[in-house]
Amino acid sequence: MGRRPLLLKAALLCTLLFVCGIAASADSVSITNIDDQPITRPNDPNNNVQSWAWVNDSCYMGVCYAKSRISHDTAVSLDGQSLELTFQKLRSQPCSVNCYTDTYNFDRVIFGSAADSATSLQMDINVALNRRGLTDSQALEYNIEQDVQIGSNLWARFIYGVQCDYKGTGLWRVWDGGLNGDNGGWVATSTPCTPPTSADVFSHYVFDFTRIGTDQIEYNDFSINGTDIVLDYLTHGVQTATNFHDQLVGAVQLDGDSRADSYSAFIDGFTIDYTTVPEPSSLALLIAGAIGLLGAARKKLL
Repeated sequence: MGRRPLLLKAALLCTLLFVCGIAASADSVSITNIDDQPITRPNDPNNNVQSWAWVNDSCYMGVCYAKSRISHDTAVSLDGQSLELTFQKLRSQPCSVNCYTDTYNFDRVIFGSAADSATSLQMDINVALNRRGLTDSQALEYNIEQDVQIGSNLWARFIYGVQCDYKGTGLWRVWDGGLNGDNGGWVATSTPCTPPTSADVFSHYVFDFTRIGTDQIEYNDFSINGTDIVLDYLTHGVQTATNFHDQLVGAVQLDGDSRADSYSAFIDGFTIDYTTVPEPSSLALLIAGAIGLLGAARKKLL
């Protein structure tokens, strides 16, 4: 009789360790070589699942002075083929001052709910500017967008955005979807950002993001060519949308300067990694089931 409590405690410990092991487990997914995915032809932003398309995200006074050209390139590459994104000035819209325009180049790598439970995300990317880009780029922006349904006809838009603001603040900036109501806004960090000094030479960037609940993003840190930079910035919220859809998007935005002069950026080795954990409701069911089994086992032993 004296050994039964010990056996029960051992069984309880083993079962709890098993349940905790399940609770702590997480699935990691790596989406590699996104830059090698095809280009949507004709360009159709609404039909580009696992392919590249572009839109003008914002333009000066509602007028866009540039468009994008997307192609694959073998001359400037690390693995034999890169993605060339060209910010191309529109000659049909003559402009010499305040011609600010950007081109948002994106790939809907997942369409649907497969990445909805991802709470830890990482963008790993190599980027080079051509000769004109060294002087004519206003900024480069790197994004992962994770859109998750959180209610009846309501989606949370987790926009993990980091921008190298060459000609504006001269600083790295992060996107905070909770600023300016539901419009979001940029927040400058204390880390300087300067254009590369050599054309067609790749720099390696790794950005780490964490999703907190349904309404916050934490910018943890990032690295440039192996040098770590700590951010530790918690956003004030995220943007929302109706009549939307679940998806995971990778994007690189090219911003033009006041003259909207043309330039190109090369993207290679573009990878998105994300980690999912069991939902809290699933964990609760596992724990409740384990407690029920232990209770039944205890009655039988006694």
